[in-house]
Amino acid sequence: MKSKTFSLLLITFLSTVFAGLSQIDSSRVRQLDSLLEVGDFQRRNSTEQAINTFNSVLELSIQSSDSIYSARALDGLGESYAAQQDFAKSLEFHYEALNYLSPDKHFMMHASVNNNIGVLYGRFNLYDDALDYYLEAERYVNLSDDRYKYNLYNLLLMNISILEGRRGNHAESMRYALEAEKAIQQVEGLSNDIKNFRAAVTINEKARAFMELGRVDSAFYYIRRSYPIANKSNSAFVKGKANYYLGKILMEMGNFSDALKYARDADLVAYSIDDLATRKEIYLLISSLYEEGNDSKRALSYYKKANNVTEEISDVKNTWMLYKMRREIRTKEEEQQLVLWEQEEEQRLALLEKDRKFGNTLRILYTVLAGVIVLFGFFYIKNLRARYRKEKEQYEKLQELTELELQKTKEVLEINKKELTSAALQIIENGETVQQFRKEIETFKQSIDSAHHKKLETLASSITNSSRKNWEEFRSRFEQVNTDFFKNLKEQHPELSSNELKICSFLKLNFNSKDIASLMGISPESVKVSRYRLRKKLGLDRSENLTNYVDQF
Repeated sequence: MKSKTFSLLLITFLSTVFAGLSQIDSSRVRQLDSLLEVGDFQRRNSTEQAINTFNSVLELSIQSSDSIYSARALDGLGESYAAQQDFAKSLEFHYEALNYLSPDKHFMMHASVNNNIGVLYGRFNLYDDALDYYLEAERYVNLSDDRYKYNLYNLLLMNISILEGRRGNHAESMRYALEAEKAIQQVEGLSNDIKNFRAAVTINEKARAFMELGRVDSAFYYIRRSYPIANKSNSAFVKGKANYYLGKILMEMGNFSDALKYARDADLVAYSIDDLATRKEIYLLISSLYEEGNDSKRALSYYKKANNVTEEISDVKNTWMLYKMRREIRTKEEEQQLVLWEQEEEQRLALLEKDRKFGNTLRILYTVLAGVIVLFGFFYIKNLRARYRKEKEQYEKLQELTELELQKTKEVLEINKKELTSAALQIIENGETVQQFRKEIETFKQSIDSAHHKKLETLASSITNSSRKNWEEFRSRFEQVNTDFFKNLKEQHPELSSNELKICSFLKLNFNSKDIASLMGISPESVKVSRYRLRKKLGLDRSENLTNYVDQF
């Protein structure tokens, strides 16, 4: 029954502890999710605030050893620095985010980070590197069973479609654009602005692919579908692209005036487009159209703008390549360190193998030794058990004898206590008689000659001495029954007087105030006063019983 009760209490306790830990963990997750949402919102308005928020998430997640939230925070930092055009730092954070992710789980997080790295490489025409990361992201999306994966999947397919178009793989670009259209149908909870943005990007890429494949009519059909959707979007990139493609297609169709109108509309938002390749395309289109219209001055102006963007792309690309080279050098250094580590590991394993063989020999010796110890222990324990049984029998016999002696001692003590009580009662009777004699002597003294007073006083003194002898005899018997009573009491309370010690001995025998008064030859009122003073010396308050306290000694 006790075992079941203990098990029940243990299960209840563990359930409470686990529930508490679960609540703490749930609260922490809510806090981190909330901060990540704030960071995503801030990134669209103030990247510095977003960086501070993501750093806070990173610090909290590292403290709680939460790798997935650390990766999300690092990914957010990467996107924030990309918005500040600090692409090298952005890439560092994205790479670090990958280091926090296990390859066999968190598939959607893997896909998101790889997609962001692909975007960075694609901005500077490093298309092969970008495609590698996009395809890795696509692989992780396909591994995931997350119901919301189509949101990222649609974005990824759009990016691959744009990339394949820039690489000149127009058929592949078209295929990915069509896949992106299918994926967006399965996305839940997107705002109208994001839907318009993604729909416009997808249709733009289809129009561009048809144009590059020489199917201008099909391209014109799709761009006319994209144009009104793009104008509803808040994205300068989407609006610029739609106007650029419409202008480009109209130029191919020979409608230069309308083409220039849409190209100039693209120019109005070109400064807001952080994709340098798109900005360059817009400037080159406008330059070509002004050249067709024989406006050489403006054509040259936009050609110079395009050249400036080309130089900017070249500078950033060179910086990027320098960063990549440094990273490769660092990777080689890490590989060299890894080779050294592997060599050291081989040496360590060789030493371990020697240790293993030596250990096997030791284990054999230890086994033999253990066998000897077990045999010795067996016989030793057997001998101990025999001795234990013998000692147990002796102990049981001794216990029986001790119980008999204890019983006899109790009986003797009981007899002594009875004798002590009888002696005390005798002293009370003698005391009362002495008091009566003293009163009669005093009365008699008043009725006789003063010459006989001295004899009467001698008689009274003799009676008093007899009373003292009675007390000494009582004390001797009392100490036989209550060994060390006076000694212990005096050690703890050295300030007690002899009369107070007498009172304590009478209290030990459960005598009342009247009996004590008779024993001591004083009035009951004096006993009460003495008891009051005794309580003060013993340090007792009103709630404590004097007799019970004295009985402890």
